[in-house]
Amino acid sequence: MKIPIKNIPTYDANKKEWSTTSFETQKDFGDFLFNTCFKEPGEYGFDASTKDWNKLAKIFETEKAYTQHPEGSTDYWKFWDTEELKSRLGVIWKNDGKTWYLTRDYYFLLNYCPIINKEKGNEESFASIRDVQYHMMMYEKIAEAYHLHAAELKKRQMLYSYCHVAKALNFCWFENKKTIKILASDEAYIDDVNGSWKILNGYKNHINQHTGWVRIFSPESYPAIQQKEKIKVGGKWVTEGNESTIVAKTLKRDVTTAVGGPAYWIWHEEGGIAPKADMTLQYIDPAISVSTTMKSGAFCIGGSVG
Repeated sequence: MKIPIKNIPTYDANKKEWSTTSFETQKDFGDFLFNTCFKEPGEYGFDASTKDWNKLAKIFETEKAYTQHPEGSTDYWKFWDTEELKSRLGVIWKNDGKTWYLTRDYYFLLNYCPIINKEKGNEESFASIRDVQYHMMMYEKIAEAYHLHAAELKKRQMLYSYCHVAKALNFCWFENKKTIKILASDEAYIDDVNGSWKILNGYKNHINQHTGWVRIFSPESYPAIQQKEKIKVGGKWVTEGNESTIVAKTLKRDVTTAVGGPAYWIWHEEGGIAPKADMTLQYIDPAISVSTTMKSGAFCIGGSVG
């Protein structure tokens, strides 16, 4: 899976300065993540500075807006361009000799994807920073950098589905012509009534309403969305958009359903109780592999023990 490795926003909390960091190869980036940033949960040493990872979410909860710059102004668009870079490249964060990497999807979740928060009386708010979520998304990013798949044991209250829906939407929002597939052995896990797609709809509505990243989709609802719209140019209707797609597929009747056309990221929801998840991977892997050592896409599966 090819991932961005150049000009990653980098913040030095001691100096309160922003810069960028680039890597020569994707393996170099993976080595940096694995050797410098990746630890066991409980050992990451988050400090007072890392509380700013979700600074914008805290501002929004108070001000009901992310920025006070007038909409359409130069400063307004500069703000959203900078935020898009963080949401596409992630953030390297340094303080007092410690270094963390905040993945694009976790940054996106923390600041732009409100959840129904049980810790706050089931009110809609934003997720708190938790090392188990940080660890999970770091693990996936390292796997992607090394052209590997990811498998995870899910536990309750870790925002597993919330994190991965945010990741799917992040790819669709900011990447061009990418296909993201959400799989499950039963439609109930991924539908728009009680499944993952219900979470996706909430994120999509919030981002379109409150950010400078308005996206129009056609089709626009479960089980598939594609980022494009028709506009009139010179008296002719043309299609505009990044054309990235999210499609939900169930595997109850046919485990080969997920195969067909290229995919950038494939997420299998509730894999722990999927009776034929191993067969699904057997069919998927050749479809997203360039060679034995390089993959054009990544597969992630997780769930409780089933």
